[in-house]
Amino acid sequence: MMNTKPVSRKLMNISAFDLNLLSVFCVVYDSGSISRAADLLDISPSAVSQSLSKLKTRIGDNLFNRQGKQFHPTAFADELYAQVSDHLGKIADTLQEAGSTPTRKTLTISTSFSLSSMVIPPLYQCLLQENAGFSLHHTEAALTEPVIRELLNYRRVDIVFSPTQVKYNGLTSEKLFSTPLVLVCSKKNPIYGQTISEEEYIAADAVGYTAVSDKIMYFRQQLEKKYPTRNKRLLTTSMSVFLSVVSNTQSIGLLPRRMLSLYARHAELRELAPPFELPEISICASFRQELAEEEDVIRLLASLKTHLSSSDD
Repeated sequence: MMNTKPVSRKLMNISAFDLNLLSVFCVVYDSGSISRAADLLDISPSAVSQSLSKLKTRIGDNLFNRQGKQFHPTAFADELYAQVSDHLGKIADTLQEAGSTPTRKTLTISTSFSLSSMVIPPLYQCLLQENAGFSLHHTEAALTEPVIRELLNYRRVDIVFSPTQVKYNGLTSEKLFSTPLVLVCSKKNPIYGQTISEEEYIAADAVGYTAVSDKIMYFRQQLEKKYPTRNKRLLTTSMSVFLSVVSNTQSIGLLPRRMLSLYARHAELRELAPPFELPEISICASFRQELAEEEDVIRLLASLKTHLSSSDD
């Protein structure tokens, strides 16, 4: 619930007063001429004269005296200017700061579990190459579409990288790249050759991820319908656990091909030709539409997209 405070009578009096009249007065006072003030304010000289007339009526005292072509402030005008000009300047500065976009210091990003190593290292490399004036703050989460919308709409993060392309008012979701899933096992695995048959697949022990997208969840459900007796030994959200287990056991698992290219040598993994077609996994960047106004951020995303595309050739 919003806190309520007594409204100051001073504020109520101000709300009934046109502060623009004081602004016009100060410009006339500084410029020494109605015509010059009109040029500065981009209004007609008659509009300036009308504002001064309204202010004179409101405060009940004369402000300027004309002597030939000379325009002289009265003693009252000198006193009024001394009292209000500084305050109006502070109000103008405050409004300008409130209406401007603050300089970004940190870009907060979130990625789906197990996909971070595909996105964060190249994103950081692009950040250094672009010499962006902000740092990265990264978190991982189980990113379903409702979770993504909540994270972005409540401004808990700036960008979400996930396999889900979000369609929601006020949000933008851009596909960065796609990479196929591949079936992998340890290079030391003696059971399989370059291919794996349906019988071998059904009998195999497997390591897998929790669902990272609706598409992959649907694919997993279809496999389970087709191979209901197949063993399922481990399901994890941790990439390091997946790599370690597959590398050190005779289990098999599905891995994005980009991940295989990143970790094949380190984890000593090799690809198996499966007895069925495997889908692709896409990585999308989702963010609030106003972020598109930040040129440094959009340039960073474009650099990341180029980097990922060239690395995937």
